[in-house]
Amino acid sequence: LSSARPTSPVPSSTNVAMSEAKWDLPGRFRSFLGAEERRVLVAEVESRVVKALEEARKLMHLRKAETLELEHFNDALRQLGEEPVVGFADTREAAKTKVALMQLLEAPTPPIPAEPSLRWHWLSVDGRQPSVPENPSPADETEALLNVGAVHEMSEEMRAYFDKVTEAVRGALQESPREVKAVWQSLASDQGLQELVPYFCRLVERKVSAAGTPASVILNCLTLLSCLFRNKHLHLNFYLQQIMPVVLTCVVRRQIGAKGDPTHFRVRKDATILLCSLCDMFAHQYPTLLPRVWKTLHTAVQGEKKPLEANFGGIVGLSAMGPNVTAGLLLPLVPDVLRRFDAIAEKKRDDDAERQLLRETRVALLDATGNHFHSQIANGASVVGRSRVEETKLGKEDFASLTRVFGEALYPYMRELVFDELVGLTVVDTPRRRSKRLKKS
Repeated sequence: LSSARPTSPVPSSTNVAMSEAKWDLPGRFRSFLGAEERRVLVAEVESRVVKALEEARKLMHLRKAETLELEHFNDALRQLGEEPVVGFADTREAAKTKVALMQLLEAPTPPIPAEPSLRWHWLSVDGRQPSVPENPSPADETEALLNVGAVHEMSEEMRAYFDKVTEAVRGALQESPREVKAVWQSLASDQGLQELVPYFCRLVERKVSAAGTPASVILNCLTLLSCLFRNKHLHLNFYLQQIMPVVLTCVVRRQIGAKGDPTHFRVRKDATILLCSLCDMFAHQYPTLLPRVWKTLHTAVQGEKKPLEANFGGIVGLSAMGPNVTAGLLLPLVPDVLRRFDAIAEKKRDDDAERQLLRETRVALLDATGNHFHSQIANGASVVGRSRVEETKLGKEDFASLTRVFGEALYPYMRELVFDELVGLTVVDTPRRRSKRLKKS
């Protein structure tokens, strides 16, 4: 790709974006790749070059330089985990270098460079990364995470600590549960870990966003974040813009781990618990945090083309945000969501994995609705005899419509209620209610 060149001259004005230039590949690549592959490959190369130039410009301003030099570009590539450009940072250094002509003539001929070519290899098989030379090894991954160039130097003790945490996240310490427990306890209580927080955030972001990451590794990432937020000596509000997308991804992502792995249900529930904790801690500092989270979860449930995994995560997330969010955002969607589930059940009769996922999503929706009704009635409908449903936050029509939708499945959540199709909702005067009434009197 180093020989790729623009088919038309690029204007020298700095205001013209790089994406306006029409790039193409050499002839041998055009014959090997199709039009769609060439378009994707050129777009990827262009985006990486633009990103490297942006990082180099930041370094130039940070070092208070007036011109962008090759040294800035090399340092930017090192920060992004790429190989630096081979060349001289200053042309005067190349001019000062002396070359002995006789030694150059007597030197052996260098080997012929290999012809550039492309070949395929597997990135992951059944959620696991094959150990082939093309895939990065765990040591290379740790080196890329810590490759900070000249911006920040890390001590050997901190590097060893980060390596141990990385092993715990990858699951390499499964045979020693005491060691894993010690790592989590250390993250939740030790002081002096503030300088490692950006590397932990980058580690979690790469693990969650990578395709084929096992669900157990994502669970470890959530445990890592939970331990960091329990540590009272750390200031994590500066990294909230990196952590919130990761947690929301774990809640509403389509596939977590291998296909058909039931562990993704636990991942979504644990991510929901962590999401509620983050909202409790930072909602008073950032007024737009809660509305943005609610919108993301509501879209995951409401979208017609959203997968069942996203529906499950959105239902669990909205039900955990409190009764007002459940009544305002989730319950109005119940009839449409159930009709969509019925249509999916008709199409996926022979798919056992889809049927199990559909069953779990139905149970989550029923659980959210039943628990909300039970809490509302326990707080509002406490009169003996005929219930005054109008005094509760939910109207009589809401009760009637949702009970018709779910039917007898709501009975376990309302053991003190008797449903009558003619008179609506009636509260039974049970001994428990009588004892409560006597205590109040």
